[in-house]
Amino acid sequence: MSEESTSFDTQSSNREVKEIEQHAVCENPRTALEAVMELVLSEIHALHEYEVLSKSMEGNDDPASQIKAWRQINYERKKEDLLRAQKSVNMRSGSRGFKARKELVQVEEAVAEAKDSFGGKTASVINPNLILNGSASQSLDEISPDDAKDELQFALDVMESLRSRIGSLKLEDLETRAKNILQGLGFKKIRMQQAYGSLSGGWKMRCQLAGTLLREADLMLIDEPTNFLDLSGILWLEGYLKHLHGTTNCTMVVVSHDRTFIENICDEVLILRDRSLSYFRGTLSEYEQDFKDRKLYMARMKEASDRQTAKFKQTIAQNISQGKKTGDTNRLKQAKSRQKRVDERSGMQVNAQGHKFKLSRDSGGLSGGNKRPDIVVPTDEAPIHMSLPQAADLRFPGPLASLESVGFTYTPGGRQVLQNINLSVYKGDRMGIMGLNGSGKTTLIRVLIGQLQPTRGILSHHPRLRLGYYSQHAVENLRATGRKDHSLTALSVLSAEEDNDMSEADLRGLLGSFGLPGRLASDVPVASLSGGQLVRLALSIVVWNHPHLLILDEISTHLDFDTVTALEDALANYDGAVVLISHDRSLLHAVVEDEYRGLDEDDDDHGHGNRHSSGSMTALHAQRTMYALRADGTMEKLKSVADFEAGLKDKIKTM
Repeated sequence: MSEESTSFDTQSSNREVKEIEQHAVCENPRTALEAVMELVLSEIHALHEYEVLSKSMEGNDDPASQIKAWRQINYERKKEDLLRAQKSVNMRSGSRGFKARKELVQVEEAVAEAKDSFGGKTASVINPNLILNGSASQSLDEISPDDAKDELQFALDVMESLRSRIGSLKLEDLETRAKNILQGLGFKKIRMQQAYGSLSGGWKMRCQLAGTLLREADLMLIDEPTNFLDLSGILWLEGYLKHLHGTTNCTMVVVSHDRTFIENICDEVLILRDRSLSYFRGTLSEYEQDFKDRKLYMARMKEASDRQTAKFKQTIAQNISQGKKTGDTNRLKQAKSRQKRVDERSGMQVNAQGHKFKLSRDSGGLSGGNKRPDIVVPTDEAPIHMSLPQAADLRFPGPLASLESVGFTYTPGGRQVLQNINLSVYKGDRMGIMGLNGSGKTTLIRVLIGQLQPTRGILSHHPRLRLGYYSQHAVENLRATGRKDHSLTALSVLSAEEDNDMSEADLRGLLGSFGLPGRLASDVPVASLSGGQLVRLALSIVVWNHPHLLILDEISTHLDFDTVTALEDALANYDGAVVLISHDRSLLHAVVEDEYRGLDEDDDDHGHGNRHSSGSMTALHAQRTMYALRADGTMEKLKSVADFEAGLKDKIKTM
C-alpha cells in the first residue's frame, strides 16, 4: 500500500487495492498498523460508495446522474466479484473446479453487462466528480420510465443500507484507535511499523483481534482471544471489553479456555452439553454453584417423591389384595382411583420459579396428557481423568536444578536478557514464572534445561536428573511432523522416542491415561488430531520416562475447562517438581498456590491427618513460589499471582 493511502482520506480513492483478504499478504509490503486498518476496509469502501451516491443526489435533479452513480458502483462491485471468482477457479479442481468455472463465466457476463450499462467508460476508481460533470453520462431516452424509476429507487435503497452500515464508523480517528488497540495488545511502536508478512503467527493473530475490536460492531464473536497474549494484554483486553459493553450496545459472544478471563468479563453463560444449549444469567462460577445446588435439590425432591410413591403403591397393593379376597368391589374401585392419583401427582412438585407445580399452568403441553414431567436430576459430564507417572527414585537428595548468579546475553556485549538469577528447584517444588512477552521467560527455561549455557554464573543439575520439558510450540511441532508423514499416529510417535523400551501395552496404557485410548492412539493420524489431543500426546512424550522435574510452558493453550481441571488434579498428585510458565491465572493459582488441592475430602484440618497420596504429601511440604521476570532481566519473588496482576493493572491505567 502506498503512503498516500494509509491516511484513508475520505475524499481519496478506495480502489487502489482491488481486493483485501484478512489472511493474505499484499504484493507490496504493508505494516502491521496498515494491515489492521485494512481489516475494516470493507466499511471504508461502503463509506466511499455512500459518498458517491449522496453527491449524485444532493443539489442535482438529473436522474441520469443518479442512476449513473449507482451503475458505476455496481460495475466496481462486479469487478471485485470477478477477482474472487478467478481466484476460486485457480484454487479448485475436479468437480468443484468445473462448478467454479461455470460460475466464473456467469460473473464475466455480469461484468460485461454492468460495463455496457455504464457506457463502457470508467476510471480506475469511483469518482463522484466524474459522475456530476456528466463525462460518463447516458441519456435516459434509452431507459423506459418504469425501469428508470425502479433503478433510481433501488439506488436510494442501496444508499440507505450503506448509511446504516457506516453510521457508527469513526473514520477520522481510525489510525489513532488502531494504534491504541495495538499498544494495548502488546505492540511497541517499532513493531507496528514492521512488515505484516514478517510477523510470527502469534503477532498476526493479535492483528486480527485488533481489527475485530476496531470495527465496534453490534455483534462481536471472539474465539480464544487470550491465546498469544501475555497477562498485560489479557488485562487490557478485559478492561477494553468491559468499557465497550458498558458504553455501547455491542453484544459479545466469547469463547475462551481462560477461566479467570471469562469470569471477569461475562455476566451471562451459554452452556453446550449433551448436544443442547442452555442459558444462565450470571457468571461461570455462579452457574457452577447453581448447578450443584440444583442437582442436590432435584435429588432430594426425587428421593422424597419416590419414597411417597412407594408408600402409596404399597397401600394400593394391600387394598387390591384384600378387595380380591373379600370380593369388595368398592375397595377395588378405591384402589384404582388412588393409583390414578398417584400417576397424576408423581413427578415434578415445583415449577421453575419454585412455586407449587400445576399441570394446567406449568406443563407447557409437553408432559403428555395428565401426567407431570418426571423429576430429572442433572448429571455431571463424564469426568476427564489424567494421570502422571510418579517421578523415578533419586537415590540421594539435593536440588534437581539450580542457577547461581546467572546472567545471559545472546551476543557479547549485548543486552542482558537475564542477570543475577538465583533459583533452586527441589523434588516436590511448585514454581510459577510470570512475565510479559519478551521478558526472557523462554530464555530462562532454555538455560535451566541446559539448551543454552549461561554467560556468567553457574548452572547445575542433579546427577540422576530426568527432565521433562513441554514447549509452548509443542503442538505446532507435532502438527508439522504429522503433515510431513500422514502415517504417523500417537502410538508410533511415542514408541519412536529415544531409549523408549516400553511395551505396546504400556504405551497404550500411558496414552489412555491422557485421554488417547484404543484406536484413537493407533489408527488416527497425528495430522488429524485436535489441538487438545496434540497437547495430551506432547505431555505423554514428556512424562513417559518418569521425570523428576516437569517444565511446562503455556500448556493450557488448546485445552478446555475440564481438561485443564484434570491437568491441575494430575499435577497436584505428582510427586516430582513442577515449573510452570503461564499467563493463565487460574491454572497458576491451582498448581502453585493452592497447597491443599488434591487432598482427599476426608482428610481432617486440610491434610493434617493421614494422607493417602504420596504426591500430595510431597506437594504439601514443598516450596511453592511465584516469580516474575522483569524487562531488565532480573527475577523478582512474588507474594501471589494477584500481586503481579495488581502491578500490571496500575501500569495499564497510565497507558
